[in-house]
Amino acid sequence: RVIATDGRQQTQPAEAVLSYFGNSVGKWENKDSLVVDSIGYNERFWLTNGGLPHTDGLRLMERFTRTDFNTLKYDVTINDDRTYTRPWTAGFTLSWIPDQEIQEYFCEENAEATFVR
Repeated sequence: RVIATDGRQQTQPAEAVLSYFGNSVGKWENKDSLVVDSIGYNERFWLTNGGLPHTDGLRLMERFTRTDFNTLKYDVTINDDRTYTRPWTAGFTLSWIPDQEIQEYFCEENAEATFVR
């Protein structure tokens, strides 16, 4: 996923080239939050592991905030007026664990993986 942070404006929804990753434009707010506006998603990607529905009219407003040295907070507002009656929000918090790296995950390599809840 590429997030433009060079000050450009988000494209108009009618001009967006639809893709799995959408068209993302980010800007910094208050030195500790990256706010990302994304449009242009195709209808083939899954919004969550459970496959929440959406259309190509989906717009995500994401906020990545480092609340302290060890914590990253993620908040997202999902807006797709052709699928949902109103925008809705979700989020989670990640904690840094010393001496560990973030694991990469590629769907193609893990297509046979099973998930236990």
